[in-house]
Amino acid sequence: MNHPRNHIAAQLAAALLLGCATQTAPAPVAPSQSPSQVEEAQVEEAQVEETEPPAETREEWGGLRVLEEGSGNAALVFLHGYGANADRTMPLVRRLAGPRLRVVVPDAPLAIPPGRGWFNLQGVRITGDISQAEPPGLEAASASVNAVFQTLEERGLRRECIVIAGFSQGAVVAMDAAVRHPPVAGVGVFSGALIAKDRWSNSWSDLRVFLSHGRRDSQLPFRYGNELHEALAASRVRQQFVAFDGDHTIPPEVFSNFVATTRSWLSNCR
Repeated sequence: MNHPRNHIAAQLAAALLLGCATQTAPAPVAPSQSPSQVEEAQVEEAQVEETEPPAETREEWGGLRVLEEGSGNAALVFLHGYGANADRTMPLVRRLAGPRLRVVVPDAPLAIPPGRGWFNLQGVRITGDISQAEPPGLEAASASVNAVFQTLEERGLRRECIVIAGFSQGAVVAMDAAVRHPPVAGVGVFSGALIAKDRWSNSWSDLRVFLSHGRRDSQLPFRYGNELHEALAASRVRQQFVAFDGDHTIPPEVFSNFVATTRSWLSNCR
């Protein structure tokens, strides 16, 4: 007989596992098309700008390999999805980098060929309630993100001037890191889910959250993102919830909205 805790872990694995990654961002998914099966495709193709990329540095922070662009006294740390990596994610978020904002994209700690993951998952179908799930490896993943926060602090940034965001599995880790290792300027949750509900809700009252989810999400159904929205609302957490008519992705207009929100959160970090 399976232990209930194992059943919850299996449900969470199903919710966040999308399969092998490719190296291109998908075009918007029409209802008649098959959705992308990759978590690296955080921003649809129309969002990628045809400009010369700024200077990029590659270092190890607290054991994680990171890419960093930009400078200044504020930072966005963006966590890629399961099976993606920093190299394929930076082109999708580098538009925020500049003289006043650093963009930092770490590689997740686990090798998941051809990409990486924040904690290990098994590919099973999602069913039921995952709101209390505490997957093995989540705490360690959040600790590795905290090491990135600490490196930024060592370089002169205040933690209150760091925005943490992520896509799918990276979104779950972003929220968990914000709850475990406050304070941060805000949290971006793209196609994420509510887990660890009791622990999160006991610690998230001071957060500011940008949340988005596709109503036609075929990988992590909309209700899981909506459950997070409703739990945040019940706790009166400051949030902006953007529901869109799409699949498991970040449409250009949603990302542009997040860019504006991020700049608002960081307006006092000069």
